[in-house]
Amino acid sequence: MKPALLVRHRTLLAAAAAGLLLLSSCAAVPAEQSEPENWDEVASAAKGQTVKLWMYGGDTQGNSYVDEHLIPAAADEGITLERVPVADTKDALNRVLTEIQSGTTDGEVDLVWVNGNNFGTGKEAGAWDCGWTSLLPNMELTNPADPLLSEDFGTPVDGCEAPWSKAQFTIVYNSAAVPEPPTTLAGLLE
Repeated sequence: MKPALLVRHRTLLAAAAAGLLLLSSCAAVPAEQSEPENWDEVASAAKGQTVKLWMYGGDTQGNSYVDEHLIPAAADEGITLERVPVADTKDALNRVLTEIQSGTTDGEVDLVWVNGNNFGTGKEAGAWDCGWTSLLPNMELTNPADPLLSEDFGTPVDGCEAPWSKAQFTIVYNSAAVPEPPTTLAGLLE
């Protein structure tokens, strides 16, 4: 399972840069807004904006990370990041779909922490802006062939989302007691 974030407008992606997030995207870029050609253009256009991140309110650890690290990092970049807790990610998706249906182009949902069926439903409905993930500086650190990154629960990502995080195993160790920790699963088992 790989949570991802979706963005409402490309100029808002700099909020992700501030927190070193990787994102995916919601709703198309408004016609009067030109497509950015590189990350510097995205970051420059985002300065002074407020970005609303809709995410599951029951994830204490994830919410603390956003509140304590990402919000201050975004502020350092000149961006106001607001976390909007939701009881269920479907609430954010339904809001986006309602806004699209009503013709709203500048809605309340800027970023969505999403995965699985919610991503697939949004993609099928044309809710996600696609083809922008190549602008993200940290995408070069990912493996494009990794099926956990190229598909979200069987739905091809197609540049509509980028990973928020991915961890199958995390090792925590005391460096005083273990000066050279294992770097492979076999080493860990040994």
